[in-house]
Amino acid sequence: MNLLSLALAGIIAYLLGSIPFGVIFGHLFKGVGVRSGGSKHMGALNTWRMVGLFPAVLVAFGDMGKALVAINIAQRPSTPLAGPCRWPVLWL
Repeated sequence: MNLLSLALAGIIAYLLGSIPFGVIFGHLFKGVGVRSGGSKHMGALNTWRMVGLFPAVLVAFGDMGKALVAINIAQRPSTPLAGPCRWPVLWL
Protein backbone atom coordinates (compact mmCIF):
# COMPACT_ATOMS: atom_id res chain seq x y z
CA MET A 1 0.00 0.00 0.00
CA ASN A 2 1.55 3.27 -1.03
CA LEU A 3 1.54 6.42 1.08
CA LEU A 4 -1.34 8.10 -0.76
CA SER A 5 -3.56 5.03 -0.35
CA LEU A 6 -2.66 4.79 3.33
CA ALA A 7 -3.51 8.46 3.87
CA LEU A 8 -6.80 8.04 2.01
CA ALA A 9 -7.69 4.99 4.12
CA GLY A 10 -6.93 6.96 7.29
CA ILE A 11 -9.09 9.89 6.19
CA ILE A 12 -12.00 7.60 5.29
CA ALA A 13 -11.71 5.76 8.63
CA TYR A 14 -11.66 9.08 10.50
CA LEU A 15 -14.75 10.32 8.67
CA LEU A 16 -16.57 7.03 9.30
CA GLY A 17 -15.73 7.24 12.99
CA SER A 18 -17.21 10.71 13.22
CA ILE A 19 -20.74 9.54 12.35
CA PRO A 20 -22.74 9.88 15.62
CA PHE A 21 -25.29 7.09 15.31
CA GLY A 22 -26.54 7.63 18.88
CA VAL A 23 -27.34 11.27 18.21
CA ILE A 24 -28.92 10.49 14.83
CA PHE A 25 -31.18 7.71 16.10
CA GLY A 26 -32.04 9.64 19.27
CA HIS A 27 -33.37 12.50 17.18
CA LEU A 28 -35.10 10.23 14.67
CA PHE A 29 -36.96 8.05 17.17
CA LYS A 30 -37.77 10.37 20.07
CA GLY A 31 -36.47 13.81 19.17
CA VAL A 32 -34.06 13.87 22.12
CA GLY A 33 -30.35 14.48 22.26
CA VAL A 34 -28.77 11.50 23.98
CA ARG A 35 -25.87 13.68 25.13
CA SER A 36 -28.22 15.81 27.22
CA GLY A 37 -29.19 13.13 29.74
CA GLY A 38 -28.18 9.85 31.29
CA SER A 39 -24.42 9.34 31.15
CA LYS A 40 -24.14 12.09 28.50
CA HIS A 41 -22.38 9.69 26.12
CA MET A 42 -23.75 8.91 22.67
CA GLY A 43 -23.21 5.16 22.76
CA ALA A 44 -25.70 2.32 22.61
CA LEU A 45 -26.21 2.01 26.38
CA ASN A 46 -27.18 5.65 26.86
CA THR A 47 -29.36 5.45 23.75
CA TRP A 48 -31.08 2.44 25.32
CA ARG A 49 -31.66 4.37 28.55
CA MET A 50 -33.03 7.47 26.85
CA VAL A 51 -34.68 6.27 23.64
CA GLY A 52 -35.31 2.51 23.79
CA LEU A 53 -33.98 -0.91 22.89
CA PHE A 54 -34.53 -0.91 19.12
CA PRO A 55 -32.66 2.37 18.48
CA ALA A 56 -29.89 1.18 20.82
CA VAL A 57 -29.47 -2.00 18.77
CA LEU A 58 -29.30 0.11 15.61
CA VAL A 59 -26.64 2.30 17.23
CA ALA A 60 -24.61 -0.74 18.27
CA PHE A 61 -24.77 -2.26 14.78
CA GLY A 62 -24.00 1.10 13.19
CA ASP A 63 -20.93 1.55 15.38
CA MET A 64 -19.75 -1.99 14.69
CA GLY A 65 -20.42 -1.57 10.99
CA LYS A 66 -18.37 1.58 10.64
CA ALA A 67 -15.52 -0.12 12.50
CA LEU A 68 -15.68 -3.14 10.19
CA VAL A 69 -15.70 -0.93 7.11
CA ALA A 70 -12.68 1.01 8.38
CA ILE A 71 -10.80 -2.22 9.15
CA ASN A 72 -11.70 -3.64 5.75
CA ILE A 73 -10.41 -0.52 4.00
CA ALA A 74 -7.16 -0.63 5.96
CA GLN A 75 -6.55 -4.33 5.27
CA ARG A 76 -7.06 -4.23 1.52
CA PRO A 77 -4.02 -5.33 -0.41
CA SER A 78 -4.55 -2.38 -2.74
CA THR A 79 -6.93 0.49 -3.32
CA PRO A 80 -8.18 2.02 -6.57
CA LEU A 81 -5.29 4.49 -6.35
CA ALA A 82 -2.69 1.75 -5.94
CA GLY A 83 -3.95 -0.72 -8.53
CA PRO A 84 -6.34 -3.63 -8.94
CA CYS A 85 -7.30 -5.84 -6.02
CA ARG A 86 -6.25 -9.47 -6.35
CA TRP A 87 -8.89 -10.64 -3.83
CA PRO A 88 -12.28 -9.09 -4.72
CA VAL A 89 -13.85 -10.85 -1.71
CA LEU A 90 -12.25 -8.19 0.49
CA TRP A 91 -14.21 -5.42 -1.22
CA LEU A 92 -17.47 -5.09 0.71
